[in-house]
Amino acid sequence: MLTWHSCRSIIRNMSNTQSNIPEDGPSLPVKKSRWLDKALWLFGFACITVFAIQMVVRVWFSSPVISGQVMSGLGEEERIPLARGDAKGYNVLVISMDTTRADHLGCYGNRGVQTPNIDALARNGVLFEHAFTPSPSTLPGHASIFTGLYPYNHGARSNGSFRLSEEPQTIAEILKGEGYATAAVISAYVLDSRFGLDQGFDAYLDDLTKGVKYGDHTFRERPATYADEVAIEWLDENASQSSPFFLWVHYFDPHAPYVPPEPFRKQYEAYPYAGEIAYVDYNIGLLFEKLKELGVYDKTLVVLAGDHGEGLGEHGEKTHSMLVYDATLHTPLIFSSPTLFASGSVVRKQVCNTCIVPTVLDMLGVSTTASFDGVSLLRPPAEWPGGIYIENIATLVLHGWAPLFAIRHDDVKYIHAPTPELYDVQEDPRELKNIFDERAEIAAALSKELDKHVGNDKYGGNALSQAVTMDPETARNMAALGYVGSAKTGTVDAEKAAQFDPKDMIYHWEAVQEGSNLVSQGKYHEGRELLEAAVAEVPGDVYALRNLAGVYSFMSEPDAAIEAYKEVLKYEQGDATVYVSLAYAYITKQEFGLARECSDKALDLDPNFGGGYLVLGTLAALNERVTEAEALFRTAIEVDPGTTGPRAYVSLGQMFLNRLQIEESRKAFESALEIDNLNGAAHAGLGGVFLAEGNMEEAEKSYSRALRYTPNHPVYLANMAGMVLKKGDDKQARELVQRALDVSPNNPAALNNLGLVLKHDGEIEKAMDVFSRVLLQEPDHLQCRLNLALCYRAVGREEDAVGQYEEVLRRNGSVPSALANLGTYHALHNRPGKAKQFYRRALAVKPDYALVHAQFGALLLREGKTKLALFHMRKSLEIEPDRPGSEELEHQVSQLERVVQNVGTAGEKEGV
Repeated sequence: MLTWHSCRSIIRNMSNTQSNIPEDGPSLPVKKSRWLDKALWLFGFACITVFAIQMVVRVWFSSPVISGQVMSGLGEEERIPLARGDAKGYNVLVISMDTTRADHLGCYGNRGVQTPNIDALARNGVLFEHAFTPSPSTLPGHASIFTGLYPYNHGARSNGSFRLSEEPQTIAEILKGEGYATAAVISAYVLDSRFGLDQGFDAYLDDLTKGVKYGDHTFRERPATYADEVAIEWLDENASQSSPFFLWVHYFDPHAPYVPPEPFRKQYEAYPYAGEIAYVDYNIGLLFEKLKELGVYDKTLVVLAGDHGEGLGEHGEKTHSMLVYDATLHTPLIFSSPTLFASGSVVRKQVCNTCIVPTVLDMLGVSTTASFDGVSLLRPPAEWPGGIYIENIATLVLHGWAPLFAIRHDDVKYIHAPTPELYDVQEDPRELKNIFDERAEIAAALSKELDKHVGNDKYGGNALSQAVTMDPETARNMAALGYVGSAKTGTVDAEKAAQFDPKDMIYHWEAVQEGSNLVSQGKYHEGRELLEAAVAEVPGDVYALRNLAGVYSFMSEPDAAIEAYKEVLKYEQGDATVYVSLAYAYITKQEFGLARECSDKALDLDPNFGGGYLVLGTLAALNERVTEAEALFRTAIEVDPGTTGPRAYVSLGQMFLNRLQIEESRKAFESALEIDNLNGAAHAGLGGVFLAEGNMEEAEKSYSRALRYTPNHPVYLANMAGMVLKKGDDKQARELVQRALDVSPNNPAALNNLGLVLKHDGEIEKAMDVFSRVLLQEPDHLQCRLNLALCYRAVGREEDAVGQYEEVLRRNGSVPSALANLGTYHALHNRPGKAKQFYRRALAVKPDYALVHAQFGALLLREGKTKLALFHMRKSLEIEPDRPGSEELEHQVSQLERVVQNVGTAGEKEGV
């Protein structure tokens, strides 16, 4: 693309062309042409013009063009122009758009995002130009929308670690009491019923089995298309013209990562966040079409709201939940109905999402004894609260940094932090100039106003109110807000937290996110390095610690993982997922008692947590309690099908595969993929099924898919290496094994296959050293014992090989190859009775074991049992007609058939 500097360079070069004289030629004067100068400058001007047009077109069509003004054609109102009860008997549809900035909708002045259906709501309703959420996180933001309360009153302070208190009444509970059918369609795990927002809903539809998960550190989500499917199905069954309904539809798509489907992906290629919003708008339109088809649209009050916005790089924050600037707090809010509002209007005065519940109830004419922090927006603006309270304690819960609190008025905003801030939000809407030192008296007044909120905190203890009361001088040197304890978090060192102002830690947060993203891309060493540096810089950063612990587990370093998870528990004692992760690290070290204690703790915290049952199932499977394990895995699927379900199905499939229950195993892995087609473990599991069936081609395809979704997974790489080795490609097998060991130097599967490569290349002693190393850290690695036994046989150490086979059977008495080899050993040493016992046991476990049939037949033939020998030899040929040595076996079979025909078997007494 041409720039002004490149144009100047072109012009300069062209004009100098006439004076470029060969070095060996005479220096002659050159007369310049004036028309040429003019032509060159005209050319330059044309280049600049083309470039400018390109930029305008690109900005206009590919990225938001924000005018800063709401769409034209809306009248001015001071409040919602209705009287109490004007919407009596109306249905209520609440649409919550997760992570949606108000300034990224067409009706709020954005010409670069197409939102025709939302814009139509504004033309038939009231748009609030300045609506704000009291929290920049999903759970607390939604809890305020549905209770009308600030987070300190409803208790859902942060994602994951908190839940909505049972004391507040949700609007669903109130309307259910008025005879409404109530339902919610949830599109992200963060709003799962375990976090308490299901109160009052007849149907809380949070099954995310038809959803996606874009990375290990992202929430599982349901795309808008599938959310519509669920909502429309419920409407078909419950929407009628005789009784009202209350339906909440949650769209999560604008949340990072931004991956809109086609055609929105192509249309908004340069700005996928906007593409996600346009995609949601399209699906909102489909929902409206269903309401019209059912004949209920005209009598439905639609409320469109956002739980929080998105930083998009403002103040260094790319996403949300770190800072409390308007980029993540300013959300859309529209009340709409074609029969309630003659035309569209806009209200300019700021409002809070806590006003939604009292407003809806007032419009419906419903009375309640519940109290709210918000007010009905049907009331005169003089009765509205002047300041909006805002908090963000995710910084404390996730990272151990200072929490943030703020008070926002129409003209000024105060942020309470280690370095306090004050902004004139009318003159400086982007909050770029901190005027705290210039307006100390205003800061002092707002600090006192903030104290009225924090002093009533039922969940934070006295430290909040003590820390928040201050004069400007104290605020300038304050030590954070000192949030201490809660029902769901561990004790926090307030003085330590005060050392970390979130706005100063954004660079650190971006590094943590980059490290986590690198891990998701399979770049484990690079990601680990960034996460370790982050933890060294801020030892109490719980988020970084948890991700780092996960990396240690993945890289087969359970001791490091255990220490990291223990460090997490110093700060976060109320999250069941931490205990489950710690349990798996203990399982890796075969410390099963400690693993059980962790799973019990997780289930004590959350009896409906699928991960806790998953750990218990794993422990049962390891102890051969198959029936119990299956029941526990299915319980995990039942209580949490969308998130825990795929992992539980994979565990179930692996248990069946280990027991050679091939069809049951296949069904379990396929069930996992029905929920999550991007699940690398499920694809790898199917690869194992195909391997067990001898279908190398399909096995390779499955492992390739597994590595596509879980890049550089050491076990999958190791298994691929084993398949490649069987095809005779030693070089590629060694490369795959080395890739696996680069990620996880102590990974047993990778080391086992390294031993196989070494054995295949004739380096038997090195191979034995590798196999012995694996068995030191994982004595139950039975395949490794079998491989070590093969090495012993290769160097003539027969008794050592027998010892390994016997140890395999001591640990698992149903391993066919160990039984077969011991049978052969005893047959060769003239112990036919013992040999036959082992052959029978092998065939009982694996009836289609061709080699054992052949060897058993040869043993029976030596004993003169011709007919039975013939049966087993024929069986061997039927199972594997192309097995090495089959020609000789066919010759033996044909000879025996002639013997049987000529001699008969009347005198034989045979039996198995």
